[in-house]
Amino acid sequence: MLALFAGISLLSRVAAQSVTTYPPYAVSGDSTVQFTLESNGFDAPKVNFYNSTSAQWWYFDVVSNDLSQSAVISFLDNAPGATGSPSGVLPFNFIEVNLQLSSGQQISLQVSGQWVILTSEGDGLSGVFNGSGYSWTGASDLSSYTVTLDDTANELSGTIQLNSQISYTGVGYHDTNWGDQAFSDDIGSWYWGHVRFGPYSMVWFDLLDNTGVEHQLVYLAENGAVVANSCGSMPVRPTGLNSAYPPIPGLLPTGFTIVYDMGSAGIMEVNITNSQSIVSYPLLYTRWVGTVVGGIRGQAPTYSGIGLYEEMGG
Repeated sequence: MLALFAGISLLSRVAAQSVTTYPPYAVSGDSTVQFTLESNGFDAPKVNFYNSTSAQWWYFDVVSNDLSQSAVISFLDNAPGATGSPSGVLPFNFIEVNLQLSSGQQISLQVSGQWVILTSEGDGLSGVFNGSGYSWTGASDLSSYTVTLDDTANELSGTIQLNSQISYTGVGYHDTNWGDQAFSDDIGSWYWGHVRFGPYSMVWFDLLDNTGVEHQLVYLAENGAVVANSCGSMPVRPTGLNSAYPPIPGLLPTGFTIVYDMGSAGIMEVNITNSQSIVSYPLLYTRWVGTVVGGIRGQAPTYSGIGLYEEMGG
């Protein structure tokens, strides 16, 4: 069954406070994984403990309006279980950091964490990866998140602030993903990303499973209000030079197009042009920042904006 991993983005509900701790190693037994959203604890842990295959991670990214700077930080619980990596290749609990600096320099770090302490309050979540210098604090109503970097080993320090529905100088994004087996056991390739253009925010996930069947998920908001959130009716396709579908390893396009049929709300058309690759694992995975132009077909105006997105399997 494919739907082993799920993702969420910033919304609002109410829940009580609770603290969960996870050791830096797998625990024997069958863990309980939550796949149905409950009435509270929206960003809370969805796995009661991590055996050799269950995993969860919390993802944060920010990108500047001029696309010259970006930061992506992922906090992974049971990284080997999530990725299907052989034992010893990745630390059990670890943080992956990718920075794009205005100087043009790109920094990639993998930092090991020890015990993980997660505190749920309302719908928000705060996390500390002991021994790493990395943590985050989430407001109970999901209105803000602060990621703190105090990485003395790599001489990296600072904070990243994400706020929901206020004026800003760049685009920020946060989600969490979890499951009971490695995503590589189900997924062959994918396109994932998020863009902001005019009043619209869009998040998409278009993947091919290991049997060649396509699955599509999309979320679209206008001025903070959900316009559409559905499965299917949203093909993401590569464009320009080297465009090929399904993705061919080593053949990277110059952009992407998304056509989202929202029924009575219209057809949203989005065209994305790559500005710069910010992470690249040849023949496996590429992440870009880029520009976007989009709007509803047959309606004026169209809007321009920016985004951060990726291709896996190409």
